[in-house]
Amino acid sequence: MGRQICFYATQKDVDLLIREMQRNGGIVIGYDGEELSKEHLSCIADYGFCENHFGGNRFLVTKNSFPLSHSVLEGEGEINPVESTVIEFALCTPHPPKTIDLSLVENNFRRDGFIVIDDSDEYHRQMSELMKNPTYIDNPNYIQNGFEHGRLWYSPKFFDSDGKNCSKSKELDGLYNGMRRFIKRNFKQTKDKFAYIGPDAYAKYKEGAFIPCSGRNRIDVE
Repeated sequence: MGRQICFYATQKDVDLLIREMQRNGGIVIGYDGEELSKEHLSCIADYGFCENHFGGNRFLVTKNSFPLSHSVLEGEGEINPVESTVIEFALCTPHPPKTIDLSLVENNFRRDGFIVIDDSDEYHRQMSELMKNPTYIDNPNYIQNGFEHGRLWYSPKFFDSDGKNCSKSKELDGLYNGMRRFIKRNFKQTKDKFAYIGPDAYAKYKEGAFIPCSGRNRIDVE
């Protein structure tokens, strides 16, 4: 069972998170285990739009003293985020790429351009659920300003190669708890308590220039 805290953040808000990580002795690394340069950190602060091998908009937070476990896939080694003493740092992502696509309804499968759901009751249930948020269907403002949430996530335990359940360092827990306190103290909680929104993102939310969302559901803020 992992631990996480979700957030909505703009470039300025991510800058705050990065500075707080550094203040607590944390560093941001890529999946190759190398610390990110200032150039790459600026990419992080720009929603992770950085075309490189660091895993899209997902990065890792750790300390130099924490143990890292590597996986080898197709001859290339990379950090294993489950076994390593790291926190996954997933950034806010611009609007879902299929915002106006009915395939956002769970369990829809398209065949030759048609939506196929064998169970009629299930079809109507899903369509009813989709239409609870009709403003998201072909809404230019949502498409332009909608953002999926980011998060800090880690697993405090993992199974080793012998199947033994191992606990990670308490120091990792401390790093995560420090970041969690910072977010709860400086970000504003959404109305449904799903996540927290950074001060700059909140200001843009009030202007209608930043729409927090999760999947096809709009997230409201007090």
